[in-house]
Amino acid sequence: MTARSMRSLSGALKSLFSNRLSRPPPAQYGGRHTVTLIPGDGIGPELANHVRELFRFCCVPVDFEVVNNVPGVVECLKIITKTKSLRIADYAFRTARAKGRRRGTRNTGKSIANRNTANPTAMLLASCLLLDHLKLRAYAAMIRRGVLSTVSETRLHTADLGGQGSTSEVVQSIMHAVQSTGPRTLST
Repeated sequence: MTARSMRSLSGALKSLFSNRLSRPPPAQYGGRHTVTLIPGDGIGPELANHVRELFRFCCVPVDFEVVNNVPGVVECLKIITKTKSLRIADYAFRTARAKGRRRGTRNTGKSIANRNTANPTAMLLASCLLLDHLKLRAYAAMIRRGVLSTVSETRLHTADLGGQGSTSEVVQSIMHAVQSTGPRTLST
């Protein structure tokens, strides 16, 4: 395939998917969005609470409906095919073996759950992707700036990044960074 035809195909696919998949559901109840939150296990519930706390602090127009975990029940959203899942798993195991590991594990952080030591940045940045999807880009940008400021300027890190900060301290620092950049309510 030529570079020109690749660009043409890429453009066609981009417009197809952007029209179909990136359109957020209509906001209801005075411009607010209702979003389902599945906290999972391990550090998931702790980090989900910090996302809710930060959204409240930033006056993000999102209401969470929480799905509680039921012991013995596996919750799953099928988002890819079995073939692609097996391809990803095969790649992960081959990479682990190449790096000298004998097995691959799915770590949900159970060993550090509820100890206030989990790094919240990935969950908070993932929540910004949600806000982008809902076209709440100003809120997403505000939270991203706060995360970036905390990680790079104040250099407050949790133990996994070589620091001594707690989860709560990192979130509080992000809130402080957000507060120092201006008003928490936005018209966009």
